Amino acid sequence: MHSPSIFNDLFSNVWSIFLVILFFGGSIFVHELGHFLAARRRGLKVERFSIGFGPKIFGWTKDGIDYRVSLLPLGGYVALPQLADLEAIEGKYDKNDLPPITYSDKFIVAVMGAVFNVIFAFFLATILWVVGIPSTEAEQTTTIGYVQKEIFIDEGEYAPGPAYKAGLRPGDKVLSVDGDAVHSFSDIQKLIITGSGRSSTGKPEAIFTIERNGQTITIPVHPRLALANLKSGDTMRIVGILPTHTIVVGGVMQDSPAEKAGLQVGDTILGANGQKLYSMNALSDILEADPHTPVSLLIERGKERMTLE
Repeated sequence: MHSPSIFNDLFSNVWSIFLVILFFGGSIFVHELGHFLAARRRGLKVERFSIGFGPKIFGWTKDGIDYRVSLLPLGGYVALPQLADLEAIEGKYDKNDLPPITYSDKFIVAVMGAVFNVIFAFFLATILWVVGIPSTEAEQTTTIGYVQKEIFIDEGEYAPGPAYKAGLRPGDKVLSVDGDAVHSFSDIQKLIITGSGRSSTGKPEAIFTIERNGQTITIPVHPRLALANLKSGDTMRIVGILPTHTIVVGGVMQDSPAEKAGLQVGDTILGANGQKLYSMNALSDILEADPHTPVSLLIERGKERMTLE
């Protein structure tokens, strides 16, 4: 099997560009729609309502209004000659043919674009509130997937991992930090970073309450200050833990040991050498510890579990 091709990356980039155009253009379209509907309601002359900019692709005329879809899909515009001078776009025309409008007309038509944006934002927020914001498995979990034996402190400086030193291990489910319940891994990180707990000796301390093998255990961990930004020199408290995640094979290199062992795209790796795996980091550690020693992998393919050597 080949590694993911360049076409996957290309598709991903094209999809990202499409989403930017969709949401950016959509917000502009809604804004202009507010102007358009208000202008129609107030009796203003509307020359054109266009979805997109640039040359016309297709359109129709109804009630004297030119409705069109234009080439560049970046929002749209509504042509209101009583509000804006269109000579630069439309060329010379007789302004005296346009009936006068009041200041209230101008104000209402102008402000309705922003009003429609607010309504649109509220509509999207309601959808997100009902459906929920998509998040990854790693963001939702409170189970530790990897405990770092060493952590980066500063340029060229490393220190023993506080979590590893305290006894936290992969598979531990974090219930609370300093007495505050956690519901996601970001909750854990926030409580570590913003915590101000101190031990009896004055060392920084975070009290982890975890569940391990059905038992609830309390473990004090002593965070270390580590460099968070090389340019600013800002530091933050860390303990050296990462969230658990499912290890799914995304690609298998041709003629690689993995391909020869029978590993396939879509396989879920559950364990290695009899050890349950909670993250890719742990598998990397096993492979790097002795690159020349065969590794036994427990995988899940569909509903079937099997061991590959």
